[in-house]
Amino acid sequence: MKFAKTSTATLLLLYSLSNSLFAQDKRQEFKKSGVYFGVYTGTWFGTGNSSKLGNSIMGGLLLELKSEKSALGFNFDFFGNLGKTEKLYIMDDNQIIEKNSYSGVQISLQYSQEIYTKNRLALEAVGGVGYGDLSFSVPDKDNGVGKSSFFVDPGLGVRYFIGQETFLQFKLQYNLANYKLKDLASTNIGGNFVTTKLILGWR
Repeated sequence: MKFAKTSTATLLLLYSLSNSLFAQDKRQEFKKSGVYFGVYTGTWFGTGNSSKLGNSIMGGLLLELKSEKSALGFNFDFFGNLGKTEKLYIMDDNQIIEKNSYSGVQISLQYSQEIYTKNRLALEAVGGVGYGDLSFSVPDKDNGVGKSSFFVDPGLGVRYFIGQETFLQFKLQYNLANYKLKDLASTNIGGNFVTTKLILGWR
């Protein structure tokens, strides 16, 4: 008799505890949809002939409209090399200039779609289209020598919501662009790029 009463009490306790945990989980549920702002840092490095540019540091700003499963955002990237590149030769007004630094900006429209989710974690297919400019400064001139290019950058992303209104996201993308300078005398820097971004977003 005592065993039956104890078993009943244990079952009631477990039932009460499970209900309590379920209610707690329900209170912790959150909606992902909304307008997010973000900042990020990352790397931007070349493949093929563009590897002569060395590894670049990237930073940027994000404005993103997100639904529960997908997102569409506007990105503004800026990048430049902090270390030395290979020795590069740039043609300017029929004169060859030796350079070992550069800078650039990119603007793009980025899309992401969840392909796997578990709790606050999501694996996403990402990609975007945009326009960028890479330039080399020239002494005594306001405008440097450079090249502009359209680009597309497919890739993968991992997003984790660390709070009700905040997320961290890591993105790895392959940037198909053409920043090769037009003249034949300049160093050939044609090639695509790999970018990584670590993003902090909030709403």
